[in-house]
Amino acid sequence: MTQLERHLEIMKQSLQLSETVVNGLIHTKTLLSEGKRPEAMQMLDDILVSYESVERSVTPVLAEMDMAEAEEVQGYFTNVQKGVNAVVTGLEAEKYEKVEEVLDSTLIPQFRKLNDDLKKAFQPYLT
Repeated sequence: MTQLERHLEIMKQSLQLSETVVNGLIHTKTLLSEGKRPEAMQMLDDILVSYESVERSVTPVLAEMDMAEAEEVQGYFTNVQKGVNAVVTGLEAEKYEKVEEVLDSTLIPQFRKLNDDLKKAFQPYLT
């Protein structure tokens, strides 16, 4: 059994949680557009905890993978973090329309790409 094969459960759970984060971001945008700001804030808090969990969990796995794949995925974590920071800044300034825009144009697409890249990177081990 290779070292990466020992991380199969982490890979599976991280992919599931990553998909949940994407769905949560979409729901957060919907809540904001409906004016349900307290619910959106709570949802976003939960999403951020989940995102951090995914990043923490897959970082050791990525360290053992092909460098090019790992660097590409790590680059998307960096991009997602920038989007998260923009959303948090917008929320703190109570610029909810800007937050919706960042979710729609930046954070959701970036997290979808991150999710796709995680699937691609983990696929050879999960089949």
